[in-house]
Amino acid sequence: MAPNVSDGHLCGPIALFQTWMRLSSYFDDIHVDLKSMKITAEHTLLATTYTSITISSKTLRLVFPQMNSDGHGGMKGGTWSPLAQRLEGQRLIVKGSVRFDWDNVNKRVVRLLSYSDMATAMLRVVGSLEDVSYVFDGALVTPDFRLIRHSVYGV
Repeated sequence: MAPNVSDGHLCGPIALFQTWMRLSSYFDDIHVDLKSMKITAEHTLLATTYTSITISSKTLRLVFPQMNSDGHGGMKGGTWSPLAQRLEGQRLIVKGSVRFDWDNVNKRVVRLLSYSDMATAMLRVVGSLEDVSYVFDGALVTPDFRLIRHSVYGV
């Protein structure tokens, strides 16, 4: 990777790696399955993926803390919403893609543009758009499976 590799939000291999590490620590049993790869333009490769994740009690606490009545992932007591209780232990299959842009002169990846449709995966589990909205309102992950800030509740 180039020293200034970017995903459109973060810059540099260390920043990307730290985000990937945090994401992998927040969700249990992560599996990424490569479905296809194709060259879409000169020096550009598009990979399509299915990422499967399990929502654990740790995931609820660190990623969806707003679903606890204390608003802090249970760190101050509180109770989990019925929807949070229903989510715990559920496995989500998230469809996504990653575009790799290659610098042919320096022989390095200069950009990774990824997109994942966590909203549709969540809809399959919770059953309504209203519930999907509730799950992501105040969550530390976006519907396109991006972390939006460091969790202050742990890991």
